[in-house]
Amino acid sequence: MEDYTKNIGKCVKKDSKPFKSGRKINTVKDVIEHPILFVPAYTFKEDDSYVECRRCVVVCGYDIAWVGKCTEPAGENGRCENHSKAICCSCGKPATHQCSETGQLVCGADLCDDCEHTTYENGCNGGIGFFAISKRPEGMREHCKKADQKVFPWYVTSMRKDYPYFVEVLDKFEKGELTYLEADKLLNDFIVEKNRIEEELEKAKNNG
Repeated sequence: MEDYTKNIGKCVKKDSKPFKSGRKINTVKDVIEHPILFVPAYTFKEDDSYVECRRCVVVCGYDIAWVGKCTEPAGENGRCENHSKAICCSCGKPATHQCSETGQLVCGADLCDDCEHTTYENGCNGGIGFFAISKRPEGMREHCKKADQKVFPWYVTSMRKDYPYFVEVLDKFEKGELTYLEADKLLNDFIVEKNRIEEELEKAKNNG
């Protein structure tokens, strides 16, 4: 019998119908025994459904900027012929997606999950296209590892005016007391907790 567990983490599509998630492509989370048919079935990261493995086809899943995941059948390395040799332009690892940053044009550079478009001094992407609107931080290339970013995006720094905690964390980052990833995690955790509290308050208000 085929070993379907080798497809865990890969993208699959089935017949013409979308998955329960509403997507045409889902990511395999695990392989279980179908509770009714007693055959191997996939579970997915995007929803709580399960589908017979034999109904699904492994597809490339390479994320094409502003288009979506590639739906071409995957080869042995999990990618289609067009994307099987895509290399991250920043670090040289196998690429998983195209850079979706935009200016006058879409960037479209091949990147792995550890790298991204460099944030320029004004907190933007520098203006992708025919002219630059800001300077790149000294010593940086157009793309970098997330951990090596020297500037936070404008939409993060703009939150200083609303949240004193952002002032505290970003000041520590700029002084070198926190790395980019440390500061980013603290800020993300703060927003997640804020949203959770607001949702609970809204539920209590509606139930009251």
